Amino acid sequence: MDVKKIIKQSYKSVILVIIAFEIMTVVSYFYVSSVMKRQIDLHSNNKIMSYQVSLRSLIQANEDALLHAAAFVSLTMDREAQAREQWELLKVLNDIYNKQPDIRNFFLSIYGYLDGNYIDGSGIIPGAYFNPKTAPWLRGALLMSEGIYHTEPYIEPRNGLAVAAMSMVVYDHKGESRGVLGIDFLLEPIVDQITNFKLADSGFSLLTDSSQKVLTYPDKTYVGRHLDELPGFETISRDLSAIGSDVLIERLDVGQKGSHIGFFSRLDNGWYLGNLVPVSFYYKEVFDLFPVILTLSLILSVVLSVVLLRMSLAKSRSDEENRSKSTFLAKMSHEIRTPMNAIIGLSELARRDFGQPDCLAYIDEIRKAGYNLLNIINDILDFSKIESGKYLLVNEPYNLQSLLMETLAVVGLRVQEKRLSFELDVEETLPSALMGDARSVRQILLNLLSNAVKYTQAGFVKLTVTGEMINEGSIKLSLAVEDSGIGIKPENFDSLFRDFVRLVEDSSNRYVEGTGLGLAIVRNLCHQMRGEVSVESEYGQGSKFTAVIEQGVVDSTPVGIVSESPHDDNTPLTPTFQAPGLRVLVVDDVKVNLMVAKGLLAPYKTQVSTCQSGLEAVELAGEYKFDLIFIDHMMPGIDGIETLRRIREMDRGCKEKPVAIAFTANAVAGVKEMLLSKGFDDFISKPIDSEQFLSLMERWVPESARQPIVSEVSEYLGLDLTGQEIGLESQPFIDSLTSLLGSDIDVNSGIRRCNGSLGQYFELLGVFLSDTDIIEKSLDPPEEGDEVAINNLVIRVHALKSASANIGAESISEEAAFFEQAAIDRKYALFKGARYVAFRDQLTQLIESIRSSLERMRSYSDFISKKISLDSDSKASDAPGDRDIPQDLLNSLVAAIEAFNLKESEGLLGEISAIGDERVKKIMSEVSNSLLVSDFHEALTLVNRLRP
Repeated sequence: MDVKKIIKQSYKSVILVIIAFEIMTVVSYFYVSSVMKRQIDLHSNNKIMSYQVSLRSLIQANEDALLHAAAFVSLTMDREAQAREQWELLKVLNDIYNKQPDIRNFFLSIYGYLDGNYIDGSGIIPGAYFNPKTAPWLRGALLMSEGIYHTEPYIEPRNGLAVAAMSMVVYDHKGESRGVLGIDFLLEPIVDQITNFKLADSGFSLLTDSSQKVLTYPDKTYVGRHLDELPGFETISRDLSAIGSDVLIERLDVGQKGSHIGFFSRLDNGWYLGNLVPVSFYYKEVFDLFPVILTLSLILSVVLSVVLLRMSLAKSRSDEENRSKSTFLAKMSHEIRTPMNAIIGLSELARRDFGQPDCLAYIDEIRKAGYNLLNIINDILDFSKIESGKYLLVNEPYNLQSLLMETLAVVGLRVQEKRLSFELDVEETLPSALMGDARSVRQILLNLLSNAVKYTQAGFVKLTVTGEMINEGSIKLSLAVEDSGIGIKPENFDSLFRDFVRLVEDSSNRYVEGTGLGLAIVRNLCHQMRGEVSVESEYGQGSKFTAVIEQGVVDSTPVGIVSESPHDDNTPLTPTFQAPGLRVLVVDDVKVNLMVAKGLLAPYKTQVSTCQSGLEAVELAGEYKFDLIFIDHMMPGIDGIETLRRIREMDRGCKEKPVAIAFTANAVAGVKEMLLSKGFDDFISKPIDSEQFLSLMERWVPESARQPIVSEVSEYLGLDLTGQEIGLESQPFIDSLTSLLGSDIDVNSGIRRCNGSLGQYFELLGVFLSDTDIIEKSLDPPEEGDEVAINNLVIRVHALKSASANIGAESISEEAAFFEQAAIDRKYALFKGARYVAFRDQLTQLIESIRSSLERMRSYSDFISKKISLDSDSKASDAPGDRDIPQDLLNSLVAAIEAFNLKESEGLLGEISAIGDERVKKIMSEVSNSLLVSDFHEALTLVNRLRP
């Protein structure tokens, strides 16, 4: 994926994201700063109000002292005390206040004008010039008459200190005014405290009296001046007069001090307190917030831009993968259709030219196309398992040389067809026996070798196998496949091992077959085996793929010289021995499966006994000594595992125990290990594969029981095939049977399961009828919760699954498997649906087709009447009148069909049906159906069945 291209495509989105974040930053900053400013102002306001309370407490202490003194003076007046006694009292109070902690730092003196006499508690006797009646404290108190009067600050002439006075009128007990009592207090402690009071470290405070005369200011030259004379305070005077009890907040340019935020409030005594803070300092946190928010926004915008780019990249990759999958599906459609078309077309040619020299060539090509189709399907299924995590490695010992030879035998034919040179180089010191998943190792080799052969038109293909010991128990096995093919372009290296991706098609590889999954499967398998795969290639010169996997070592004996001899093995799968003395017991509740087993055992001439339940098997095993026992895993009553357990109990004291092999249709991961742990010696899955059965017999039949094969002629002869053995060679017979049975049954597959015996297959069909007649009538849908019915249904559809597969009815087998699992999972609703109805209808049609076909096959061979037992209702002889159809009508019908004249053909079909019996009418109906789908060959075949 081109990252630069993605960035180029996404740059507008990235720019929009950054712009959006910056706009958000500005908006956020202004919003947050306004909130912060309000909070800062509120905090400052609260701080000033708190400080006002503190100042008020200082003044209050002096007021309390004055009130206290006034009370004492009033008492002396009530006693008609003389001036001397009043003076003594004030002197005592003066001494007390000078020592009282809360006011001693402020208190200066207490004095009064009482009963026409001036008395000073400090002991000072004023001069003759002093006239108390003109003093502001006396006049102010008298004018106020009640409460405490505060004078303006002034300089005490006697000591030169800045002071302020408070005074009040003194009344006797009669309520008559007897004079005025006053207290002087120092301003300097208050000024010092105000000077130290700052809302910020770099700010300053000021104090004015009620007339706005400056009492304290950092620049002492302005003390005593009016407030509007201070730089920047010219317009504040009017605003201060109207603030009341609120706090006034103003922005002022204080001369050289710069722009300040000023907070002003009125004290209870009418003075004004101001506190100023530089704007830059006061809103420092707000200003500092901007670069933080800006930085965060830049970081977030970068992060989001990266996320957007990653999302764009991921989307691009997803789109590319989807395109790859779509291309893959389209390619697979083509790849699957190609061999399918070949199979269908060549099958038609082989059918038409049967017996001609070209027919074998057609069949050979069909075989190749079938293997090609199988490889495609296997690749898809294997990749699906690997991708879903369901592909499990099964580690077992295997022989390295055998694995290599088996693999080369598969690839050898293609190598010979393309006339390529094949080289094999195996390191002689490699261990001969390894531990691992031989199937997966073989698949790695097959995929790499198949690719090499496909992409190499001339030259060589070379396989090099080397190894590096990790320790005594494991080895790194290197499988290198080199070719002289078309090579790989450098731009394709990145996508080489990706899923659903093939090399970019050009004229050199456009017509190469394959799924594009081979290398992806190799990569995944190598990873599962703790290895890796790599590639070296030069376009036009060839490629070298190297897969390195870790394997266990079972036998370190050197493998020695390994030579290749790839060849096409067309040898028929036939037994290599007979064992007439071998006693075999086959246990299965389905007769069809017993017939298949007997058919597979027939070439060995063994003595075969069969039974359909576990209890019968136990009885037979107790009565006879068997050498080999095949037991079905799932049976009603006691299952195969319990059956074997009871048989083993009886054999406990015997030296030689029979070999027990399990039949099972559940060939999934873990079943083999479970069965072996329960006492079975081996197992084989159903439907039984003849190649697997041959291998099993080779493994378990002892040498002492084996005899050379004596050829014999089959007892089953066909009327038209006298002197021939009825088997896979009697193709006309098989074609006729296939035509009768219909497309739902693969006759060749069924015959193969009877080891090539057509006679055994006929017997198998007859037994299938007798079995399925019973099964069909007991497949009623179970009611929910009816455990007995659902368990019985599991057994029936399980039996039907294997029985139908044995005769080649794969679709019925697949449906039976589906409903078996549905019954096991207790999905009752599925048995009420249309699919189950269709399944039962299909089964009924299959039974009728088999019954009808077996009846018709009587006209071909008399062994049917000897070997097949049909129900009485199906044994009707050929209906009379078949030969009464006028031959001119039949000849005209044949001519019309050969001329593709559908209208004339339909008219003749009606005439023949009108004069024929039920059999004729049915054949005419089949002819009509064949004409509707343009199968003229089938139509002619059906008409010829009415000819003499």
